[in-house]
Amino acid sequence: MLKRFAYPSLISLLILSLAMGGARATPGLGFGLRHQLGSVPGLGWLSPITDIAKLGQHRGGTASFVGEVTRLLPLLNGALYQVTDASGAIWVKTATAPPDLGQQVALRASIRHEAILLRGQDIGEVYAEELERRLSD
Repeated sequence: MLKRFAYPSLISLLILSLAMGGARATPGLGFGLRHQLGSVPGLGWLSPITDIAKLGQHRGGTASFVGEVTRLLPLLNGALYQVTDASGAIWVKTATAPPDLGQQVALRASIRHEAILLRGQDIGEVYAEELERRLSD
């Protein structure tokens, strides 16, 4: 009877460890597995997708979000690209080549705030630093 439960448990443990970040050898694999497994009932906690308008609540932490690339801005060390969903838009900083305009992307990113003080008021903006990217088909 123990064997009957041991193999499914080991397979589940392997899948969860890959999904939770153990698949660092292939960038995006762990994120892709978390995103796919997150759609399975009861496993939504693996890939909680945040509306872009609510990303400011994750400042200093990480968040996952999806959207369409609507603007590109090349930099000396990488690029900035704007991702838009139904709730809003956010600029994403990347050290690699950005996705194409119009491309749907799923991202896991560090959420940052760039403070800009004007007459004692912060008029800065929240932005994201890309950690993992997955392109939608």
